[in-house]
Amino acid sequence: MRNKTLRLSALLVCGMLVLSETYGETTEPSRGWPISGTPVLQDRMRGLVEFYEKPTLPQKKPIEWKVGQKDTLWAFDFSNSSHYQVPATCRAVGQYCYILVEDSAWTDWVDSVGVAGLVKAFDQSCKADPHKGIYQMDVETFGNPPDPGVDGDPRIFILLLDIRDDCREDGTCFGGYFYSLNEYEPSTPDCRDCQYSNLREMFYVDCNPLDVKTETAKGVLAHEFQHLIHWGKDPWEKKWVNEGCSGYAEYVCGYRSRRVGDHFLANPNNSLIDWIGTFADYEQTFMFIAYLAEHYGGRQTIKELVAEGRSGIAGVNEVLKTKGTDFTSLFADWVIANYLDNGGVYGYRMFDVPTYKIPTTKITSLPDTLQEPKPGLESWAAQYIELPTVAGIEMEFRKGVGSNFLLQVIKKVKGQTSVIDFSSTGSLSISGYDTLTLVVVRTAGLPYPYQCVFNELPNWVELAEIETLPGKFLLGQNFPNPFNATTTITFSLPAATSVTLDIFNSSGQRVRRLVSTELGPGQWTVGWDGRDDQGRDLASGTYFYRLQAGGYTQTRQMILLK
Repeated sequence: MRNKTLRLSALLVCGMLVLSETYGETTEPSRGWPISGTPVLQDRMRGLVEFYEKPTLPQKKPIEWKVGQKDTLWAFDFSNSSHYQVPATCRAVGQYCYILVEDSAWTDWVDSVGVAGLVKAFDQSCKADPHKGIYQMDVETFGNPPDPGVDGDPRIFILLLDIRDDCREDGTCFGGYFYSLNEYEPSTPDCRDCQYSNLREMFYVDCNPLDVKTETAKGVLAHEFQHLIHWGKDPWEKKWVNEGCSGYAEYVCGYRSRRVGDHFLANPNNSLIDWIGTFADYEQTFMFIAYLAEHYGGRQTIKELVAEGRSGIAGVNEVLKTKGTDFTSLFADWVIANYLDNGGVYGYRMFDVPTYKIPTTKITSLPDTLQEPKPGLESWAAQYIELPTVAGIEMEFRKGVGSNFLLQVIKKVKGQTSVIDFSSTGSLSISGYDTLTLVVVRTAGLPYPYQCVFNELPNWVELAEIETLPGKFLLGQNFPNPFNATTTITFSLPAATSVTLDIFNSSGQRVRRLVSTELGPGQWTVGWDGRDDQGRDLASGTYFYRLQAGGYTQTRQMILLK
């Protein structure tokens, strides 16, 4: 039988700025590509939300709007951060929306055909489903909007206007925005901006240069409506989650291309959680939310995330509690999927990912020492390091005090791919591979640089292959047992399958995940250094290790003596 050895020792020796996001199917920025103003206004509204929280207003009897009815509405001028009034006329009354159009834009940029197309897409038929409109698709995915809301009207107001902004140098302009100021009474105490509230559930869509007859404009509807829903559920949500959900809204309604990630994958050293509005930011956040949905419960999971009162990473962790994983494990699988996209947990079914765009650091000869790239690895971002093919390699990772890293190795051999997790305090030795890629993620802590030392193992002899494969699943007893520094666990697989190997303490708490990947048939050997997932030494005592593979589960006991 084929023996694959993964030796873990006790010594860990591996010691653009845009304030917005984009919509649409184009993957390269082009002149006139619309971006969203919602993140800018979210910053502006942060203090009001923290002070007053969500407004609790008495429900008012709604005005029965009719086509032709006029109003003067407040809008935001992004070019000078001020408010201005927009004379507008109601041009359509749908089942779920009112379409109002800025009077000066009527006939020049908007006509009855364009308005009818938006109403149909919002109310009745979107690109993804001819029997459901954007309203229903977003509600099914993210939850209900405030109903009847601050104005007592269940319909959403959509104002088409020429948004005042300073387009960027590449010609991209604001395509729309949701402004939560409209959820507050104009007379709200100690709120200077509240005098500009329209006091209704509404969002804004540009009509110049954005053409309201295009699919891109309908993507804006899906995108900004998600922002409205999300605010009603969790006005404190972190930008990266909120923007990822709006990108996902475009996808579920059919207005996003199957090809995604060109900007983000070309720059994987881009923090998932620190939103600054680069093209990579909105691609990255969308891909993360889409991956979460695809692998952990679909649109229902995203609805739970939007409704969850905790924000950011805490909210994701809360949603994943019932699904047997957490944010760190999800992120670890996701960065591998972005590199491989090979199906299963390490890939996407819903769209095509240009993995070839990912830049890698190449180690061409051994020994070698790799310093962390400057200006440094961002938190919750990834670096991919390709290692040379030799008989055996040892990696030593050295990190600064107060920094935390997640390390994984992608091993390919004879068409089989496995992923090896190991602590960021110790060394890892691997043999018998065709290609090897080290993935480094900074999870938290101080931004101290890391150093990784690579050495070829001396006199390493690869085990001979025996043609016979094991006929059944088997988990062997660890050796030595009891143990002090390290111990070895061996298991056999009769066929390729998904495998997890976990360590538990005597209270039943999981303290370490040694394996979480798909493995081929054969005998596998994994070492454990007596540390937990955070690299901390564990106390002496009784521990249990559990193998789960292809419907097979077996648990054995071992004793750690210090």
